[in-house]
Amino acid sequence: MSHPDLDPPCGYPRKGIVLGGGLALGMLICVFFLVSGCSVLPPKIEIPTLMPEEEIPTAIALTAQALLDSTPYPTQPPVGSSNPNPPTPEAELNPGVSVEEVNKTPTAQLSPTPILITPTPTATYALEDLSPPALPGSLPYSEIQILNPGPLSKVTSPIYLHAYLYPGTDGRVQVALYGEDGRLLEKKRLQYDAAADRRIYLARYLDFEIPGVAETARLEITTRDDYGRLIALASSDVILLTVGDKDINPPMDLYEKIVIEEPIPDILIQGGEIVVKGFTRFVDRDTLRVEVINYWGEVVGSKDVGISEKELDLGYHFYAGEVPYQVDSATWVRIQVSALDDDLTGTLHTSSVRVLISP
Repeated sequence: MSHPDLDPPCGYPRKGIVLGGGLALGMLICVFFLVSGCSVLPPKIEIPTLMPEEEIPTAIALTAQALLDSTPYPTQPPVGSSNPNPPTPEAELNPGVSVEEVNKTPTAQLSPTPILITPTPTATYALEDLSPPALPGSLPYSEIQILNPGPLSKVTSPIYLHAYLYPGTDGRVQVALYGEDGRLLEKKRLQYDAAADRRIYLARYLDFEIPGVAETARLEITTRDDYGRLIALASSDVILLTVGDKDINPPMDLYEKIVIEEPIPDILIQGGEIVVKGFTRFVDRDTLRVEVINYWGEVVGSKDVGISEKELDLGYHFYAGEVPYQVDSATWVRIQVSALDDDLTGTLHTSSVRVLISP
């Protein structure tokens, strides 16, 4: 016999069965809502992994290097000759190096119409504040060293020219003598069969004729790259005599007269402006002009940069400027820094550096 408190009346379910069934139904309802809710959840969003701040400069450098590597410097075959005729003085000074005189100007392979850009005004920021307190520990020697005749030497015909230099990338060197009104008195184009990184001695006699007894003149030596752009220009102002005795002055020294500290060669520059700075010995009434020239000969940037009034040492002054440029894609250019004056040829000296620029 069952106990009345434990056995429910007939027709009524047990409490345990009721509770168990309700729990099962509740679980089914929860599962239904969970399954149906999964169908409306937003998709998983992939959050990019941020680069650590200390790795950003490395990434920029790698990107710049990739652009440098993917934009090789364009080359042209150098114009050569098979009939060298070395003169005696240079043969003695340059054993194993042949030289010939080139009578005609090489035909340019690229000759589009140049883009003329008017130089922007001289830099207006305080150069005295930017100028370093002293020259760097070592100064480079000039690309073209005119050993004889020195500045303001008195010379008679023929002039004995002696220089020490790096030839152009095609082995060419041009020597020219200009009279006081800018007229050409003598020009020689020479081509050397020498390694590109080897300095050679240039030794030549230059004949001249002038209408008067004496005349101021400028002796100029230039070297160019495969595209006809100036690599370097050096000059020496002399006094030509038809009668009288020669009086040869030695060179002041052999240091570079326009030192380009920035930009350094073969780097990538982006952003539409190039910071150009360094040291120069041309100050008084001379203009220091920077030109950015591509390998078609187009001037894609130009500016007259400022020169500090403070003299550092050995006659050097600091110069600096920001030179704007315009290019549509990565382009190899030559940056030329030239000292200009109003006399004779108008150019006293040029130094240059080759870089890759991009918008």
